[in-house]
Amino acid sequence: MGMIQEVFSHTDTDGTVRHFSVPMLRASIRTRPDDWRLQTVPINRAFAAEIRRCSSVEEARLKAYPLSKLDEPGIACIFPDTSVLVVDGSHRIVKRVARGLKEMRFWMAEQTVWQDCVVDGRDLMSLQTGQRHIAVRG
Repeated sequence: MGMIQEVFSHTDTDGTVRHFSVPMLRASIRTRPDDWRLQTVPINRAFAAEIRRCSSVEEARLKAYPLSKLDEPGIACIFPDTSVLVVDGSHRIVKRVARGLKEMRFWMAEQTVWQDCVVDGRDLMSLQTGQRHIAVRG
């Protein structure tokens, strides 16, 4: 069996499916810090509801999410049309809003930076359904 990694899968409105490797994104932030910007983003109940609707926010994981990790920045990918996709941080957004917090920091980068962190879905076997899942590279 191959390497296990956390993957966020997303389908664009045109049907394009991308599988973002969260460990690869984190490594890119560490090794290419000048290509990423840390930005504070306003969050509110409507945003948290949209995140719940579009992402696989698991109630058990949300309940168990440690408060000590709430201040860790999320990761968001900026597309050429300037739309932004939250790839890491969905549970933090929902939990922060529930605690009355109104902002969250995100590492953000353009497609030229994050595109190297998209993995081929054909060799990933999902261990859990939903947009965020742990996958085994076959």
